[in-house]
Amino acid sequence: MVDDAGLVAEARRSVWVIHDDGLLPGFPKALGASGEPSPVLVDFDGDGVLEIVAVSSSGVVSVLNGAGENLPGFPVATGVDPRFVAPDAPAYATGALPTPTEGVLASPGVADLDGDGGADIVVAGLSGSIYAWDETGAPRAGFPTRILGRAQSELSRTNLWDTGVAGAPTLVDLDGDGAREIIVAAFDGRLYVMDKSGAAVAPYPIEVCHPENCGNSGARSINSVTVGDLDDDGDQDLLLGNNETVRGGRDSVTFAYDAKTGELLPGWPIQDSGLVAVAALLPIIGEGHPATPAIFDLDGDGDMEILDPIMIGQTGVKDHKGEEVLPLTYFSDQYGEQTNTDEPSFVALSNNPAIGDLDGDGVKDLVLGGSGSYALVGLALTTAVEFQHVIAAWSGATGEFLPGFPRQIEDFQFLVAPAIADVSGDGLPEVIYASAGSLVHAWDANGVEAPGFPKNTGQWLLGSPAVGDIDGDGYVEVVVTTREGQLFAWRTQGKADQEIQWASLHHDAANTSNTQTVIPKQLGPEEIAEGCGCRDGGDKAALWLSPLVLAGLLGARRRRG
Repeated sequence: MVDDAGLVAEARRSVWVIHDDGLLPGFPKALGASGEPSPVLVDFDGDGVLEIVAVSSSGVVSVLNGAGENLPGFPVATGVDPRFVAPDAPAYATGALPTPTEGVLASPGVADLDGDGGADIVVAGLSGSIYAWDETGAPRAGFPTRILGRAQSELSRTNLWDTGVAGAPTLVDLDGDGAREIIVAAFDGRLYVMDKSGAAVAPYPIEVCHPENCGNSGARSINSVTVGDLDDDGDQDLLLGNNETVRGGRDSVTFAYDAKTGELLPGWPIQDSGLVAVAALLPIIGEGHPATPAIFDLDGDGDMEILDPIMIGQTGVKDHKGEEVLPLTYFSDQYGEQTNTDEPSFVALSNNPAIGDLDGDGVKDLVLGGSGSYALVGLALTTAVEFQHVIAAWSGATGEFLPGFPRQIEDFQFLVAPAIADVSGDGLPEVIYASAGSLVHAWDANGVEAPGFPKNTGQWLLGSPAVGDIDGDGYVEVVVTTREGQLFAWRTQGKADQEIQWASLHHDAANTSNTQTVIPKQLGPEEIAEGCGCRDGGDKAALWLSPLVLAGLLGARRRRG
């Protein structure tokens, strides 16, 4: 285009031409809108093969088989956005524009809510609705329902609530009656527990706030709720963070509740400080405690350990009381020998952890995305400083970095987690991680990529991979969605009869973030040739930092002890 002054404007579009023999036929599949919610994989028809549950940002819920075809009854969609107030406007009344449906950022939760053997899908909307459908695509009785939200009069400069949900719903039987409850943390600062019909379970909803802030200020929660028996007392517990800060805005907060009573566990909530004197660094996604904790029994004593990363933090592994029991290394003099980053140290951002035994020693290892510390230096100096985007993995036995970590990746990721599964076929799992730089990686403990990886989507990825056999050939596939609304699925060399360590964003399709939740094992491949059980995996704001903190970021080793 040339204007009257002779100035030229050009519209440009980058096009990737990619040939990957590992891409399944029928993929990539267009979702019709962007794909920020992460997919999960679930067997809907009982044939032992998993289907893909993918939700678009416009609220369309697809259940697809390995050929990219929707099952009967799907897709379904969220309802009219409750905030939509102009249905009689000419553009909508004439049909020139479609009536807006409720948008979705949260990943779906899938599990059998009522014990009838069918998989039910629960989706939380950005305007505060909770939807549920059965395995046929029929809405479940009582849904959609809505969170309470907040009246306009409740909002202020310190009460920063909203009405909506960004965290994936967690589906767990909390009371042992054979039916699962729906657990949701919301923008209105409340923790909700609903039954299979969408009715509130007493004493919920409850207010989530640190005693220092209750009645004085309020914050959103963008997290999912981690569920498990933290203290080995036989009762389920609920673990979460929120956007709240305490101690003058310097500390982040983590809460642990007894699920039956809604009471805080002894010693909770706990506070953690990051490396800067400000715990709210980015709007919403970088305030307080945006990550969802992971729980696991590291030492075999029956109670759970916790990996609980905070924004710009360098925290260790905690026990069920919130006390650190395993410090983790963070600085460059402790990096693994095969690392490919030269950042002075690793820092956590708003990424979710994943847990799995990467090195085969029988002890669960810890994986977390984040950044190099040069990023903080740039913020502190209010100038551009080159830095690297990084993912870390530590030995659960020692707290030291695994040999191939940390690893540099292409771009930031927020609110995601890696999957952990064997996709190389060597019997040991890889860390499967998608970046905003369009690639999907799969590294082993030594930092070596699996055959056929990295995969290139040519698009921005803002979701976590999901892993499982979706075509019934006995090998696992890797499934991701992109912000341009494409759903990809690739073959791998990993056999499906393995114990997948971390299958999707929050470990499992019910989003428990708990390694004790069983991920169903599938059948492996039939022997396709004598002596060969392999197949081709495919082609191939300004922040104040004290000089002391700056020095630490640039290489000072944290004292241990």
